[in-house]
Amino acid sequence: LTDTMTSGIISSLHRNQQIGGRANDARYYSSLLQADASVNPGNSGGPLVDLYGRVVGINVAIESPSGASAGIGFAIPANTAKYVMEQLITNGSVTRGFLGLSPRSLEYSERAQYKVEAGALVTSIQLNSPADKAGIQVEDVITSFNGKKIVGETDLREGISRLKPGSEITIEVSREGQSRTLNAKIGAPTDTIATAKPEQKVQPDAPQGKLGVAVGDLSDEDVQNEYKFAQSVKRGAVVTEVTPGSPAADAGLKSGDLILRMAGKPVNKAEDVKAIARLLKSGMVNLAVLRGEQTVLVSIELD
Repeated sequence: LTDTMTSGIISSLHRNQQIGGRANDARYYSSLLQADASVNPGNSGGPLVDLYGRVVGINVAIESPSGASAGIGFAIPANTAKYVMEQLITNGSVTRGFLGLSPRSLEYSERAQYKVEAGALVTSIQLNSPADKAGIQVEDVITSFNGKKIVGETDLREGISRLKPGSEITIEVSREGQSRTLNAKIGAPTDTIATAKPEQKVQPDAPQGKLGVAVGDLSDEDVQNEYKFAQSVKRGAVVTEVTPGSPAADAGLKSGDLILRMAGKPVNKAEDVKAIARLLKSGMVNLAVLRGEQTVLVSIELD
């Protein structure tokens, strides 16, 4: 099947895919072209051309449960490939900007919840990253940077990646319905992968309430000895146990997570979580959680 030519149509534009066999070498690609032309062994890295022979993309991957072509192939757009080529010719390498956050596009139903027409929702922030130093928070909605409107995740990822490290930018975010202007200095990507701390076994209070979690205080000596948070971490409620099959477990909350914010309210101690939980009704509740070296957004669905 090598050295073949296949044909098809462009099925979709602006596909976002994480490509890679293992968690530590997977790469995120944004704004890919999706085509139903078979991508056979040897086609990756080859051109995707239109009817006139013009290169419109570079084949990069397929989506397939069996490993054989299933009519779902992905290609890097030619404009992106051209940008990379120019960087290689000029600098000998590709330099990308780094902000240190993970965004996702808003669902249509979330726009009213966050009181915005469009934007990129921040779902995680790496500690001590440019985003962290700029004051960006999990659950902020980035609506523009350097005066450019952000419609969704792809706009933000592509815009940031094409900035040079050291560039200073202005970011507009919506936080709890209020617009804020923040200043950030773009960094360079690192190869360090943040890892969560292993789950520990402390003797917790019994999980209770709607969430199905038990929480403890940072000031509790047993909790601090077990989870060993940095001295700079001064507030929050430590998750010490999660009931299997509970809403918290279904959402991915883990023992050792540190809850910093819940339902839009700051959490300073375990009692804050319990007090907020007593007021919750059915629906979605969002938590800002410190996990390893990242602050992440955890959304819990309550019946």
